[in-house]
Amino acid sequence: MPNLATVFICMLAGYLLRVSNKLPGQSAKVLNTFVIYVAFPALVIHHVPATLEQSGITMKLLVPVSMPWLLVFVAFLVFSLLGRALKWRPETVGALVLTAGFANTSFVGFPILEALLGPDAIKTGIIISQAGSFLALSTAGLILASFYSKHDASLSGIAKRLFQFPPFLAMLLSVVIYLLGIDLPDSVDAVLIKLAAALVPVALVAVGSQIRFDSKLIKFHKAPLLIGLSYKLILAPIIFGLLYVWILHDYSSIAEISVLESAMAPMITGAIVAAQFELDEELAYLLVGIGIPLSLLTVPGWFLVAQTIFGKT
Repeated sequence: MPNLATVFICMLAGYLLRVSNKLPGQSAKVLNTFVIYVAFPALVIHHVPATLEQSGITMKLLVPVSMPWLLVFVAFLVFSLLGRALKWRPETVGALVLTAGFANTSFVGFPILEALLGPDAIKTGIIISQAGSFLALSTAGLILASFYSKHDASLSGIAKRLFQFPPFLAMLLSVVIYLLGIDLPDSVDAVLIKLAAALVPVALVAVGSQIRFDSKLIKFHKAPLLIGLSYKLILAPIIFGLLYVWILHDYSSIAEISVLESAMAPMITGAIVAAQFELDEELAYLLVGIGIPLSLLTVPGWFLVAQTIFGKT
């Protein structure tokens, strides 16, 4: 509960600091830059080598890694069909796919996982986030964004974006550390831990500062907004719960974490990509701004369901 309270407090602090004009206009960008270039890579380098050492690069990792890819694939099918039936603009469908089709598995997912399952759950969360969510966004996501906006998404452009993202580079470095059997000095690991500890509060303050509630915008985008949030917060965990438990008969903690990660709020970075490709920017940010607070209520509910299904209550 203290960790979950931290999520509410940090987001509320960011929101109040913005509306009271205590944060300059570019503050969220500065905070996100610190998270992406410092805190997040430190967290990856601290956790991933130990995680790989414990579990190895095995088929067991296929479950968490595949979840984000399947999530956006299903979103593409669902929103494409609904877009045709409801005669939505391509920009609207694209914003839904890029935002509701990706889960916020790191900035929001990490603190919630830690609050509900403890710090060990973050190890699987990192694998989901890096090898799953971000890699899928940086490849399939950019291709889909280009498809809906008619922008060029060349292979060189995709590769450039991928290899300029510090957490992904940290992921590659972590794999090298694991493969070479390098043991980081305790002093280095201690620094990584301290830097990584800043990720959750700083990221959530930045998220809170970007939340905006506008009744006119909500009314204008009511149908796609409701459908997008319903897919992301309700339908997605049902799909993966059925897949892992009923079809694959997987009752492992990794499967449970994957289901919970699929239930997280829409991805902030996905909304940013949607805006960059001139999709429906208003809808994308509404999905994030409303989806994050709602997920703080819905994900704990799915946690109670998962605890029963996975035989831990």
